[in-house]
Amino acid sequence: MAPTVTLSSASATTTNAPFSVTANFSESVNNFIASDISVTNGTVSGFSGSGSTYTFTVTPTSQGTVTVNVPAG
Repeated sequence: MAPTVTLSSASATTTNAPFSVTANFSESVNNFIASDISVTNGTVSGFSGSGSTYTFTVTPTSQGTVTVNVPAG
């Protein structure tokens, strides 16, 4: 069974500034890299972590909704 992931952020739900995101996996994962993260209307930087916990910063590229997703696989 594939591990699951939960994304969380301490940032307010409405912001127009870079915000930190934490990805917590249900088990340790290998080869998870920044390009595995799908972001709409934003960019990823400051990616770090290992095992089951990773953190990164998302910077909005314009006004509007920013969506952060980790696709299956």
